Amino acid sequence: MTDFAWAWSAALVLAIAGGASTPDVGSGSVSAIGVSGVVFDSLSGTPLAGADVQLLREGASARTYDARTDSAGRFTISTVEAGEYVAGFFHPRLDSLGIDLPPVRVTLNAESQVELRLATPSRRTIISAVCPDSMAGDDATLLLGAVRDAARGERLTGAVVSAQWSGLAFQDAGLVSVEFGGMVPATAEGRFAVCNIPLDADVTLRAAVGADTSGALSLQFPPLGILARDIFVAPIGSDEPNASARLSGRVTSTTGAAVAGARLSLWGFPGAVRTDETGAFVFAEVPGGSTTLDVRAVGYEPVRIGIDLRTDAQRNNTVALVVARAPTTLAPITILDTRTSGVLLRSGFDKRAEGGVGRFLDAEALEKMQVVSTTSAIARFPGMLSRTSGRGSRLFMRDPKGVVCAPMVWVDGTPYSPNASADVDVAIDIDHFANPDEIAGIEVYRRVSQAPLQYAGTTQSACGVVVIWRKNML
Repeated sequence: MTDFAWAWSAALVLAIAGGASTPDVGSGSVSAIGVSGVVFDSLSGTPLAGADVQLLREGASARTYDARTDSAGRFTISTVEAGEYVAGFFHPRLDSLGIDLPPVRVTLNAESQVELRLATPSRRTIISAVCPDSMAGDDATLLLGAVRDAARGERLTGAVVSAQWSGLAFQDAGLVSVEFGGMVPATAEGRFAVCNIPLDADVTLRAAVGADTSGALSLQFPPLGILARDIFVAPIGSDEPNASARLSGRVTSTTGAAVAGARLSLWGFPGAVRTDETGAFVFAEVPGGSTTLDVRAVGYEPVRIGIDLRTDAQRNNTVALVVARAPTTLAPITILDTRTSGVLLRSGFDKRAEGGVGRFLDAEALEKMQVVSTTSAIARFPGMLSRTSGRGSRLFMRDPKGVVCAPMVWVDGTPYSPNASADVDVAIDIDHFANPDEIAGIEVYRRVSQAPLQYAGTTQSACGVVVIWRKNML
């Protein structure tokens, strides 16, 4: 990530066609000119519809002319007096990117039709201006936005933004998945920018302003590599004003039919709800701010979306969700023995469980426990700790010296190293990886010395190791 100077300007692309004679504007004569043109979006390579174009006449007889572009990006102002003008345009897309385009001066001095051609800055121009260390190549990226209050929607000062993503790196154990990212401060106006994230990365964004925080917001870059996304924060404590929100909605299929029994969960929130026979669901009270909503239903593709839970007087947030049927590619098969022919046998889980070192849970045991989260299931083992904040629960252990620490976590053979701090909001959120009904087996080793060498060799911590195997791992 790169420090940046937010106050920057990008030049409008402006061309003027038409015009012949130059009347004496100061002589009292008035020349009527027709002005038309097009506004082009250089980021998408398409005309910019819905842009508000303005011509402001300077001088003693100041006057403003307005027009809005149509679906083809074109605009027309039928009658404009000759004179000196400044030209510019506004659009929500520019506002979301935080782009402040300087106006362009233009002289209209002929009784004829004048054609203006305006355009947004190019992708390369924007990334180079905000990310000076970036080469602005085809794989360059820019994530930007503002930190806002979930109650009022206002931009906040003193905000800090955390961005994290996974990537591959060579270590002693070979090519493994590791976590990248860090913290960036927002500007005094509450804006932030993060540069040079891999284009294909799944980014988790969080924000904090003092004790107010967001949830974990899952994001993906569009093909152009520029993503604008504001993030909302709210107090953590549910007893504080403007802390909690209500979320309701309905899940339907692409045909409009209600999807009953769908499971919905919010990242970092320990509970989950299911839709009724009409596809409706309700989270009666959840932490406010931006977070991620997961939707899963048997026979349908999973859905993951970022949502902003407002906590003002209109705290009753609603969302409509559409899920698509999962493609059927294989004929039904008969499972003869899920333990000996499935994930647990291939992963070596069964053999290690027979050895008696560590603690083990399989899918059958998890089902009998009837827990709402993976963290709550593991926390039932002796010596395990679960710490909860307004943003959910995190799992901890005590090392041989009695110090509370966060364990190394392996998911389907991929390691995830915890932050050195035992802060609940920076530890690994195990519940992000899988719900209890998606897990084939869990291994818990309270000491790193107890863990198998393939899982203990990549950590220098004295804390323990948690190994999770999902049903769809292989």
